[in-house]
Amino acid sequence: MRSIKLPSWIERLLGTAPVPPPPHVFVLGESRLTYAHCAQQGRQVELSRYRSVLLEEPAVASGLLGGAVRQPQALTEAVQELCSSLPEPVSEASLVLPEEWFRVVFADVASLPTAAAERQQVLQWKLKRLVPFRVEDLRLSGTVLSSLPQQEEPVRVMIGFALDELLRGLEASFEEAGINLGWITGASLLSLDALRPVDDQALTALALVQEGGYTLIFCRGEEPILHRFKAADSPLPEDARRRLVERDLKLSRNFLDERFPGAPFQRVLLAASAGLEGHWEEWLQETLEAPVELVGENHVLPVNTDFDRGAPDAPTSWLEVLPILGIAQQEVA
Repeated sequence: MRSIKLPSWIERLLGTAPVPPPPHVFVLGESRLTYAHCAQQGRQVELSRYRSVLLEEPAVASGLLGGAVRQPQALTEAVQELCSSLPEPVSEASLVLPEEWFRVVFADVASLPTAAAERQQVLQWKLKRLVPFRVEDLRLSGTVLSSLPQQEEPVRVMIGFALDELLRGLEASFEEAGINLGWITGASLLSLDALRPVDDQALTALALVQEGGYTLIFCRGEEPILHRFKAADSPLPEDARRRLVERDLKLSRNFLDERFPGAPFQRVLLAASAGLEGHWEEWLQETLEAPVELVGENHVLPVNTDFDRGAPDAPTSWLEVLPILGIAQQEVA
């Protein structure tokens, strides 16, 4: 069984080098599959051949973590369609999943064994107390982070997890198209790798906002220290949505204040779908008491987007591009 992956900046912190993923990247959403060719060329990222296809029905059964692939053959055909016009065959690729299907939690443990089987047991045992899912049904990966002040146990771990049934179905559909998925991970953590670095001790925040929900990531230097995802199952009235977001932001701010009293934010970044920026800028600035910047070219690592920006399926916001750029950064670890 292949494991899911966490971004390689984690491995860099541990002093080990990951296997570089190939430049072929697929991004799967509920009703869209996207392909991009993205690779590190010297100090610049080259993003090319960006294409998308709409899926006739939702790719994955509904559920808190998704479910089985609805139409495996239809997904295989969508992969083949995207690859049909490429100048070279694709045999190895990475797959990026949305937050709904790839979750992240943090935990404190007494220790994390290096042996795979023992490590898995510790992660499952800890995860069982944190999430409302059967851990036996999950595929997970964990890595050690820097300790925080006032944490309960000496070792802090970040755990990424997804439904094993979903991952097996996706792997099977891609394998039917002749493609091995060597790297499966979530969109939000990869988005961090696409951003220019900040001071090692600086507090930063990144808000990723779309119609289907939002993700808030709070970091100290390169390391995330808090990750909050909220799905939007149904549209909320504006006042109710504001109260929900402000409550989440205040809980996050309180958590950070307890551990880093008085520490200001060096930057607060927002990447949002069109039409959602205005309210979120206001909410973030009021609660976090820091200026909010919309993610732009001055925030991401140098990139050349060599594809038709006027095409109907071209990306419309940095929200779509950031995780793809993050995959390319894994190659320089």
